Amino acid sequence: MMATHSLWSYKLAVWNHDPLVNLLHSDPLTLSPRELSQDEHALLHKAQQWAQSAEVPQGLSAESPQWLFQPDETFRWQHPLNSDAITPLTAGTAHDQQVLAAKLNALLLEKDDKQRALTLWRFLPALAALTSKCSPELAALWPRLPLHRQVPGYNRWAHLDLTSALATAFTLDDEHNPALLTLSFGPVQSFIAAARTSSDLWAGSHLLSSMVWEGLKVIVSYCGPEAVIFPHLRGIPLCDLWLTEQGIDAALFEGEHWWKRQSDANSLFSAALPNKIVALVPHSKAQQLAEQIQQVVRDWVQSTAKECFDQLLSYAGETAGSQHGYQQLEQQLEHFPDISWAVVPFSPLVTEQEGNLNTDELSKALAPASPSDFISTALLQGHGDNRYQPTPATCYPALYRLLDQLGSEAKSLRNFTPHDAHGYRCSLTGESEWLSAATSREAATDELGTAPKKRTNTLWAQAESKGRRYGLKKGEHLGALAMFKRLWPSHFVKQIKKQPAVEIEDLNRFIVSTHTFAIATSLNRLLEKPTQSDVLPADKLEKLVKLAGLIKDSDKGEEKELWSALPAKLAKSLLNSTLTDDQQRHIRQLPIRLDELKADKNDDASLQELEKAIKEQLSAKVETYYALILMDGDNMGAWISGESLSDGTATSACYSRLWPDLAADSPLGQCPHPGSPARHLTISAALNHFSLHLARYVVEELCSGKLLYAGGDDVMAMVSIDDLLQAMLLLRLVYSGDWQGDWPTALNEPAGLTLNNGVATLNGKSYVLMGSKATASMGAVVAHHQAPLGMVLRQLRESEKRAKNHGRNAFSLSVLKRAGGSLDLTSRWHRPDLASDQPDQERYQPMLQLLALRDLFAKEHISRRAVYQLEEKLRNIPPCPVQKSGEGFTRDSYQDLLAQQIGYQLLRQSSASGDPIRKERQEQGEQLTAMVMALYEASTTASQPANRPTPAELALNFLQMAEYLAREGRTEERPTAAPAQPQGIPA
Repeated sequence: MMATHSLWSYKLAVWNHDPLVNLLHSDPLTLSPRELSQDEHALLHKAQQWAQSAEVPQGLSAESPQWLFQPDETFRWQHPLNSDAITPLTAGTAHDQQVLAAKLNALLLEKDDKQRALTLWRFLPALAALTSKCSPELAALWPRLPLHRQVPGYNRWAHLDLTSALATAFTLDDEHNPALLTLSFGPVQSFIAAARTSSDLWAGSHLLSSMVWEGLKVIVSYCGPEAVIFPHLRGIPLCDLWLTEQGIDAALFEGEHWWKRQSDANSLFSAALPNKIVALVPHSKAQQLAEQIQQVVRDWVQSTAKECFDQLLSYAGETAGSQHGYQQLEQQLEHFPDISWAVVPFSPLVTEQEGNLNTDELSKALAPASPSDFISTALLQGHGDNRYQPTPATCYPALYRLLDQLGSEAKSLRNFTPHDAHGYRCSLTGESEWLSAATSREAATDELGTAPKKRTNTLWAQAESKGRRYGLKKGEHLGALAMFKRLWPSHFVKQIKKQPAVEIEDLNRFIVSTHTFAIATSLNRLLEKPTQSDVLPADKLEKLVKLAGLIKDSDKGEEKELWSALPAKLAKSLLNSTLTDDQQRHIRQLPIRLDELKADKNDDASLQELEKAIKEQLSAKVETYYALILMDGDNMGAWISGESLSDGTATSACYSRLWPDLAADSPLGQCPHPGSPARHLTISAALNHFSLHLARYVVEELCSGKLLYAGGDDVMAMVSIDDLLQAMLLLRLVYSGDWQGDWPTALNEPAGLTLNNGVATLNGKSYVLMGSKATASMGAVVAHHQAPLGMVLRQLRESEKRAKNHGRNAFSLSVLKRAGGSLDLTSRWHRPDLASDQPDQERYQPMLQLLALRDLFAKEHISRRAVYQLEEKLRNIPPCPVQKSGEGFTRDSYQDLLAQQIGYQLLRQSSASGDPIRKERQEQGEQLTAMVMALYEASTTASQPANRPTPAELALNFLQMAEYLAREGRTEERPTAAPAQPQGIPA
């Protein structure tokens, strides 16, 4: 076993062994201050062999990396998760070699071995992006650089990560035996869903992500960051911050999002880490690491929660001391979070035996399954041409499946320790007694038994009377977990401000309320008006100020004008508008003024007068609805394992596709590529790119929204209702990173963003994503801002579940009306009967059709009465026949009838006339009908509920949803309220 003090020197040797690093670095010996022993060389060679055999056959011809700096060289890059996606790339120049060499030498200057190793891990894959002197051609190729041109889909950086992780595990284990370790943190859904405000919703997700990072630090500190396979840590903001604590120059992160953003748009506020960890560790230390993580995380929760409680006591005017709340807190958080773990070693489950692999023990552990269920038999045997030699790492897919099974079993076993509890429960969770500031158990018991309306001198009543800080609500009395969530945002900001690497003087987190998101739709419309200054003239502005009055900041005992935090896009539009400073300040105050007046039950007259005045200025009723989006990637288990999807779609190519120069008659040629560690690193990195960069850009910069959670393939976001459809479609597009054909006219083409062959380019930076074969399902709910958030979240998860049950790759929209009732629409993202390269895609995509219908109903010359008329007509239409064509009433005649009815009513309720309008309405009816018929045809063969809607019902669902989203004030044009007259349409 290697001494721990030389671990980082050994890691340097792994990186230094790469020909490209040797080519660029002027003094390779400085990467490893001592010569490797024979045993260490053997372990390094073994790690390279294992890493390569898990991904590609060995025996590749020697290749000099010098081709990278020869401008006449071209390279056909292959998407690692979709081998059909080929992108031609061009090599750099000799000048690029000099630039990169100078940058690499500067990065490694005057650092110790640990800092050098960490610097190489973090910045070598981004080396071309760190200097503006590098050519665009090489900058595009560098982060996607393959290990070998013959295997264009195997990323060099993933190979080096895996080699370093294996070498570390070999050297830290007495028997040179690596193991897979998985940990799962919970509870997840119940913890996040216990929310009364949007701040609670964000805090639950972010707090869980922060706990995961505290656990990850144990592995990262002992084995290095490359040991963590899930999630891939390169580029994670919290990991970057940890690197600066290890001595990495903070200036190197100057271009990172977290380094400069002052608001909570800063990526440090992103809940970017999932609740599941998979790492490659030494087997002899696996259990010790797991138990240490469990203890470290729980200790961190206890200490941090106590700091939050101290903060609350201080705010309420109490002196921290012997309050009973500390005992309650310790008791309630004793087993939080719930951390389960499992370990699977490579040996003795898989051993090498005369050039082949012995998997007898692995077969017993997997029974009734076998290794051949997860990896081709041909890959488990050696071949005489020396082109391929299996190693235990070849069995990674089967070992991972065993790990997943054991992890699920461990997760199902939970410890439960009953606690002695008295009195009333937490207002938010209802699962524990609320925290008391009494100094004895007896006094606390009496206080806890006080009826809610009589709690006038409790800690929570005192804190709430001080003002708005920490989001405390009147009458709320919270338990330990709820208190921790409620105070976590302010505590996190304080901790980040203490970091010397964060050179932001005024880092703030702004809470965007559901009411603000609702009214943001109206404010968007106001700012889109060409003559903004006429909308808020001075006399009306003065009237509104007098109506609303000044809001008292009781925390400081003085009158102060407060303002509401706005969605980032809206705030930017407001700043760039032609409105005066007074007008801008007034707009920011509208949501909070309305909230104050609504809270004052004795002043309904002022509220009504203010709402009337606002309506006059906005020329429309103030919007009261907002939307929540929940997205989840489809079939992630199949993507991770490399298995085919239920519809037969392959998630991985055969070796003959991944290695084009492989002999056609080789027994490896038709073997499907297994779920290797490098594949998992690639998937994790792609999900990081989506959640950290693309999802936030879509939700907060392209749309008026707030990203509440984005960890891997899971996204939760809050958006204004006018941007709902755009946000849903854009999230789906950037998840795959692919759009065929021209950008749809129904969407404004995003500036600085391109999608092509599974790669997104955003503001000049390229991000490899999941690829066109990857799909996602999405649920969305439109709700009134006063609807209980817990109820809205339940409906949101039901909506996502409907999308999943619809055959996946689908979306489901629900509108929860304030007066009761709901609208629902569930559909696939794409028409399944069309090829991906079908021209004129906009006519065939359900979401684009919905967008087009919404914009149609938003026009002033068409009445919403068309939908009401169609509701009666389409419900009475004959059932869809089974017979597709022939004599009698067939599906073809049914489709013609449906198209005629829709086109007729759309034209009949239109105030515009003429042949172009007649043709447009007719085509609208035909396109909608063709789409719903195709969706219906697909649903008859897919595993969908028996009560699936008929084509007429589905068409009506699209029309009703479009009409609702196009109502007054939600789009640029307002539909006329008066019914339109028929324009010469034959009976």
